Amino acid sequence: MMKRWFGLLGLAALMGIPAPAWGQDDMTFDDSGGAGDDMTFDDSGGGGDDMTFDDSGTGDTGDTGDTGDTGDTGGGLAGLLGTAPTTTVEEPLEDDVLDTAALEEPEIWAVQQSYVLRDGRFELTPTYGISLNDPFVTHNAFGVKLGWYITEVLGLSASFQWYQGLDAESADNFHIPRSFRLVVPINEYQLGANLHFSYVPIYGKLTIFNEWIFHWDCFIEGGVGFLYTRPIPVVDPEVRTFDFGIRVAANIGIGARIFLTKFVAIYVQYLDFMYMEKLESLTIQPNETTDRTSGDWLQSRYNPDTWLGESKFTNDMMLFVGASIFFPFTFDYEYPK
Repeated sequence: MMKRWFGLLGLAALMGIPAPAWGQDDMTFDDSGGAGDDMTFDDSGGGGDDMTFDDSGTGDTGDTGDTGDTGDTGGGLAGLLGTAPTTTVEEPLEDDVLDTAALEEPEIWAVQQSYVLRDGRFELTPTYGISLNDPFVTHNAFGVKLGWYITEVLGLSASFQWYQGLDAESADNFHIPRSFRLVVPINEYQLGANLHFSYVPIYGKLTIFNEWIFHWDCFIEGGVGFLYTRPIPVVDPEVRTFDFGIRVAANIGIGARIFLTKFVAIYVQYLDFMYMEKLESLTIQPNETTDRTSGDWLQSRYNPDTWLGESKFTNDMMLFVGASIFFPFTFDYEYPK
């Protein structure tokens, strides 16, 4: 690079020394071939007295003499390197100012943390249940459930239901025996108690009418307990009476909660109680004796051992609705360190 600059400086010095005039025209490099006195590098080919480097070919400044004070593109280093570029600073245009106060403020919903934390909290749930699968008698129940969450998704709970006095026989149970001489054994519940293990695999949020956002979760539940039941005498109600007895029952179901606040939620659950039920016998014994020592007692109408038929596997499918209350009412988010 230094050698190049030194070469340019030397060439400029040689061009500044006056040269003798020769008896012939100077060499030109114009495109038109016209004779000229001096060597020019213009594009138009017009003759000129002095050497110029302009594009128009009409300038007569740029003297190559000793002074060189009138031509910017004449001899010397300035003529070799050309005219220094000029910089024009443009005035910045004033942008139109947009008044954002008149615009409607957009609704932006940020991704939130989990709305409700369950870990270590208790859940108290009063419920009302109704049976779904028995067409002859409806089992209604008031209940209460108390649960405790071991982790955020795993919990233990205990529930209690009271049925007696709330059962309702359907119209089918009234009309079918009288119309077709067909009796269907039915039963009655008094109470039930169960232990449950629950798991919350899904939770999320939903919007209603594009205005309100509600958080919800779904849970799976299973456990074991008992029902206190007895047959309702419909085959021979004049003689037969039954006492309540304990029936061991397994339960499995699914439920959901929609949270109204961080500690109150709407509760819905489908639960299936599975157990072996003892039903009334459809056969009436022919003997009328009431003497237990008589040989006819085994086939007597009054013998309680003849009142019950075979046990039958029973599904009691219940739909429970209620409200869940979590406490403590407040909780703290824990962040990783």
